[in-house]
Amino acid sequence: GRWLAVIDQKHTTWIWSTQTNDLLRKIAKPSTGPITSVAFSPDGTMLARSEKNLQIWRLEPWEQLHFFETPRVTGGTRVGGFMLSLLRSDKDSDVNTSGGLFRPPPTGVAAFSPDNKYVAVINSAGSLNSTQDKPDRQVQVYSLETGEVVSTFAWPDLINDLTFSPDGNRIATAGTGVEVWDWRNGEPVR
Repeated sequence: GRWLAVIDQKHTTWIWSTQTNDLLRKIAKPSTGPITSVAFSPDGTMLARSEKNLQIWRLEPWEQLHFFETPRVTGGTRVGGFMLSLLRSDKDSDVNTSGGLFRPPPTGVAAFSPDNKYVAVINSAGSLNSTQDKPDRQVQVYSLETGEVVSTFAWPDLINDLTFSPDGNRIATAGTGVEVWDWRNGEPVR
């Protein structure tokens, strides 16, 4: 309840103190792409900012703690995507052969675990669909202690939002439907 974060139309992030109404930080739009999400950690010490990649910032003192790159499309997948776009290209096609083929897909919504030890983010899998500007979505969970990916799941589901359960053991994803996951083993809970 100490800060308010806003993304404006120019994709600049503004952070204000809710107690004093003072502007504390202005983070300019990165050159890599639009900012898609900002989220505070439950303890109020960190901010996650999603754009082309996921950044984790400590609020006091202000410093970047982690930089998590979105999965890259491999060379073989790019060649496959290029060939597929050639096969599909005609005057009625909406496939942009240079769009998804070479541009890394953006990250989506991020959420911290209740214990502040993990961050989950929606991003695009480095799949053939990603080369056609129709990315397969997945959830990746990172350890904030080690900076490593500890779980990847939900691929190739359409996912627009996610949240940790209050005990931190599950993640709910929402897209075309709602699914609850035991994120440590990447299995849906039935």
